[in-house]
Amino acid sequence: MLAPILDQIAEEYKGRVQIAKLDVEESQSIAMKFGVRSIPTLILFKGGVVEAQHVGMLSKEQLTKLLDEKL
Repeated sequence: MLAPILDQIAEEYKGRVQIAKLDVEESQSIAMKFGVRSIPTLILFKGGVVEAQHVGMLSKEQLTKLLDEKL
């Protein structure tokens, strides 16, 4: 359910943010490194540092608000 929202955000914020998706089944070590215990988990990095983390579904409006606050 979140994938279409992320695709829209990637297009609308093109040049400002980069959206990446991770299959936690295939990349368990990365998921463990960042403490991913539930799906979906969104992690916002800024300058290579975790700026925000959210577990659970977000609406497009909630996600854009989070991004706008952190950009």
